[in-house]
Amino acid sequence: MMKNRNVEKAFLTYADSFLTGNESDDYHYILKRDHSMRVKDLCSNICRTEGIEDQFTEAAVTAAIVHDIGRFEQFRQFHTFRDASSVDHGSLGAEIIDKLDILSDFSPEIQTAIKYAVAQHNQMNTEPGGEFENLLTRIIRDSDKLDIYNVILSHLNGNSQAQEVLLHLPDTDEYSQEIIDDIYAGRTICYTKRRTVNDMKLTILNWIQDMNFKFSYKHVLEKNYINIFCDSLPCNPEMYRLREFFLEYASARAS
Repeated sequence: MMKNRNVEKAFLTYADSFLTGNESDDYHYILKRDHSMRVKDLCSNICRTEGIEDQFTEAAVTAAIVHDIGRFEQFRQFHTFRDASSVDHGSLGAEIIDKLDILSDFSPEIQTAIKYAVAQHNQMNTEPGGEFENLLTRIIRDSDKLDIYNVILSHLNGNSQAQEVLLHLPDTDEYSQEIIDDIYAGRTICYTKRRTVNDMKLTILNWIQDMNFKFSYKHVLEKNYINIFCDSLPCNPEMYRLREFFLEYASARAS
């Protein structure tokens, strides 16, 4: 895994080059740097428990390290992590990887697959690729989602930096019925439908219907993410029904 270590070293050097000494800005750069390292570990766990071959694991772990490399330039230029009002951070990340040439230890085919996974990991609907590219993308998308659960929950407690992470959405008791309808219909929720923090929570909970590996469902259940998120939503019969829906869905796919 020497290639992974070289990429990780280059990534950390790049990420830390954005630090300015401004506590507010640096918080967000460090948040994305540390998130990337946790996604790397989750990716490794998925590969190990799913019995994925070493050559694929090496590429997947590398893709996990750099999957959010576009976030740093995005935040420096636009001061937001909201792609809709700035730039597609996945596509930008693939461009930055090319410019930095940090995948030179890998074959051209592996480099192409990693950049594909980086460009596609945040898309609502991924473009079809080859078998290898699709596998890498599924692993990265699951790993990314699993840690974002952790990141969002850590910012629901009034953290002074929470507004950027929660996309400056109003934190009220309201939520969109359209999102509820999308969940039960099994539809992917368009992020532009989010109007409140509760809408964001519901959208993130619905990622459970867009996971690919048994490990991912087990992790969600072991971390109790469904109950924790649902406990932070309004207390009413509709939310209770939704909790049961997600718990049943994840449990059926974790076994």
